Amino acid sequence: MGLDMYLEREYDCGGAKGIIDISVNNVKIPIKLDRCTYITEQIGYWRKAYAIHNWFVKNIQDGVDNCGSYEVLVEDLRQLLEICTEIDAKAQIDEKPGYTWGVILNTWDMEKLLPMEEMRRDKNGVLYDFGYLYNARRTKDILTELLNEDRAIKNQCLFPEYIYRSSW
Repeated sequence: MGLDMYLEREYDCGGAKGIIDISVNNVKIPIKLDRCTYITEQIGYWRKAYAIHNWFVKNIQDGVDNCGSYEVLVEDLRQLLEICTEIDAKAQIDEKPGYTWGVILNTWDMEKLLPMEEMRRDKNGVLYDFGYLYNARRTKDILTELLNEDRAIKNQCLFPEYIYRSSW
């Protein structure tokens, strides 16, 4: 068990016509769009990225951590991208001997940008390590790609919803 997190893009298919073909195990399956309600694609997945989850709980879920599904505005995703970009630029890693992940030295900057819950300290008492930085960089990559795709999608007059959900 542990924290699994998902970011999805959902298209409303109301009024869509035509057929799209998908392939599963080399078998072509035609999907009639006029029978579809929504098409959902998973565009982000994280495992145990506690600081990222904490941001969604505080900024999107009104502080309620209940494993629900929540709509996320593009403006919110841009804000998270800015935070993760700043973390990537500012983080100073100390490669401690015997410590696999390395430790972030300037934790005060990280605490202001994307705080961790105190209970997430590791066995050495470290809260901000390379795993934290890895998750911020990965989030930056996911959101950069998503926002670039979003511009192209909106140019086609499609307006998908973005949904965040998690499970423990």
